[in-house]
Amino acid sequence: MPSLAANLKALSFTLKDRVYCNALYDDAGLAVLDQAQLTLMKNYGAQVLQDKVNDESVTLPEIEMPKFTSENYDFMSKFVRCTWHIHRLSHL
Repeated sequence: MPSLAANLKALSFTLKDRVYCNALYDDAGLAVLDQAQLTLMKNYGAQVLQDKVNDESVTLPEIEMPKFTSENYDFMSKFVRCTWHIHRLSHL
């Protein structure tokens, strides 16, 4: 039988992840969780942690930030939103 601690850790990880998307389970969704779903949560958590290790081992090239001007406002606003989203995901 899988350990209670591992199940709670997997559930905790999944709930923290779902908070970022404002997609928490409701009471009924939590009530029907079974061992198969908890196993999927454990696998997902393990994959996310492995991805984080892999991401930290990659060396990315330096990116020169373009100057923010009135001519490139549309591009820069999209660039900043995309960069913020990537930064937010890195804290999971």
